[in-house]
Amino acid sequence: MKVITSISNQENWWYNNMLVPSCRYHGLDLETLVFEEPWHTHRNKDVLLLNYLEGVDPDEIILFTDGYDTLFLTGEEEILGKFHTFETPLVFTAEKNCWPDLSLAHRFPESPTISRYLNSGGFIGYAGVIKALLTKHPQPPVQHAAWKKPYWQMKKWLFGKEFHPARKYPFSNQYYWSRIYLRHPESVSLDYFSTIFQELTTPRVNFSPDQLHTLKEQCVEEQKAKDKARIFELFGIEDYRLVHRATGERPCQLHFNGKVIKMLIHEPEFQGLIHW
Repeated sequence: MKVITSISNQENWWYNNMLVPSCRYHGLDLETLVFEEPWHTHRNKDVLLLNYLEGVDPDEIILFTDGYDTLFLTGEEEILGKFHTFETPLVFTAEKNCWPDLSLAHRFPESPTISRYLNSGGFIGYAGVIKALLTKHPQPPVQHAAWKKPYWQMKKWLFGKEFHPARKYPFSNQYYWSRIYLRHPESVSLDYFSTIFQELTTPRVNFSPDQLHTLKEQCVEEQKAKDKARIFELFGIEDYRLVHRATGERPCQLHFNGKVIKMLIHEPEFQGLIHW
């Protein structure tokens, strides 16, 4: 198994102090793909990954992880053992928010947990399957988009912003992989119970790029306190592992997805996750 991440800043604090040492401690084979040009879109992750996969055995298992907000809590043996319990050759993190296109929410199957939607910050699967999907769909597979072209153009003219689904979210590889998941449920599944992947972001009812706002400085501490309380209501920390209080699950990768959530790693309570 290869752990792959893609970054543009090799000096990033989280990459150097969390992701790299956690992989080293747990004996994970981390391959870092560096994007040398200015980083304008998270689709760069897919470009780098596809280029890397050109020389990889199709049966190699690839675990992709975000580079600036993730860490690992265990090694390859446990991760692979859990991966092989899934029925599909590609498994993504499941998350609570439908990002970035809230209009897709109704298309996702019902989930046995609060985590219903795809998160692209962590996924695992066979190299050949990942490569085939990326090759087959250079752009997000949007059904029936072609015949609606005049409609999308009219809305753009009227409202002064892009509405065409494939063009509205070119910055997001999470949008891309969400479309892949909805088109290929026979190949892709979500880790609903966080057996491998656990994201920690704040649940939101309405959450889209059009509704983003920056927290004022005085609100950051309040949000940190709320997020910390929420996380420890759901999880405990035992033997350097995050443990779900209700299910007993011990995820292998943690994703601190969110600017405020990332700050929590510096809180004393979270030092119980760090061996290194």
